[in-house]
Amino acid sequence: MLNNMCKIENAAKWSKERLDAELEKGYNDMLQGRTRPAAMVLSDVKKKYNV
Repeated sequence: MLNNMCKIENAAKWSKERLDAELEKGYNDMLQGRTRPAAMVLSDVKKKYNV
């Protein structure tokens, strides 16, 4: 099932500029309320993968 998902990247290999851009995107998502509680995400993952 993981083959159908997006490629997992190693963030340790990102440039400083890339890391800054990704952090900025996440920060802006938080400011705009585009977040979900971790418990909800974990519950969804458990249901999806029958864990």
